[in-house]
Amino acid sequence: MSSAIRLDYREPPQQWLQYLRALRRKTNTQPQPELPPLNAFLVNQQARRRDVIRYARICGFDQHSPYLPISYPHLMAFSLHMELMLHHQFPLNVMGLVHIRNRIQQHRPIRIEEPLDVHCYLSDCVETPRGIEFSIQTDISRAGDIIWQESSVMLARKAKPQTHTATIDKTALTPALPSYRHTERWTLGRDLGRRYASISGDSNPIHLFAFSAKLFGFKRHIAHGMWSMARVAAALCSHTNSGTLDIAFKQPIFLPNQVDLHYQINEQQITEFDIRAIDNQRVHARGTLTPY
Repeated sequence: MSSAIRLDYREPPQQWLQYLRALRRKTNTQPQPELPPLNAFLVNQQARRRDVIRYARICGFDQHSPYLPISYPHLMAFSLHMELMLHHQFPLNVMGLVHIRNRIQQHRPIRIEEPLDVHCYLSDCVETPRGIEFSIQTDISRAGDIIWQESSVMLARKAKPQTHTATIDKTALTPALPSYRHTERWTLGRDLGRRYASISGDSNPIHLFAFSAKLFGFKRHIAHGMWSMARVAAALCSHTNSGTLDIAFKQPIFLPNQVDLHYQINEQQITEFDIRAIDNQRVHARGTLTPY
């Protein structure tokens, strides 16, 4: 087994330089690639209040809260995620990766001014019918105690073979969706991907413009998965800053668009939710919120 590789940072890497590196980077993807034992560390980081307010505005959180939104620490870790994937031993192409699942566990509320230490590493690389899946794990700590954790599952999609098949009515095959008690509608603008990228640093071309998304096999640009997760958190976490938020991204949300959030609290006090197309025929994401 290879020895662990430690990458230490005192300041977040500049993300615009990371995307230049990503565009120029060449990879030699193997059928079953092996992830390198990379560990990235960023110490003594403090969120800037103006950035938190911008994030809250884009995602729907309370702009006057003294606490970080439950999904905000992802932004503090994202540049380390990129460094892991831009390392010369990382075997997959960064551009065009698709975020398919995410889990956040926040153990207590985090005040905006708290200095935090960030640790990120790679795990769980598997080959699936859709392509190669792997996870980026994040632990965020304060004075040695882990207070926030995340698992982000990414997919490097396989190229689809060119085949000619009969047209199938997918709506006829869609099972009936559960009926939840609460619903709210969101309107997503054409520029949402660019607005979220401006604060998050996630400038993957699949989120920015229709023409850039088409280069990676999408018919139009799509909303960030982490924006969808944050928007759910803003709707459901108004009275708690701690808990576990799980989400699976089922189908992309093309921009511009309107979608509905459906949710209800079950007998175990777990909030079940999904994000659906307004025709109630397609589920874009599904998950649960479990408070502590």
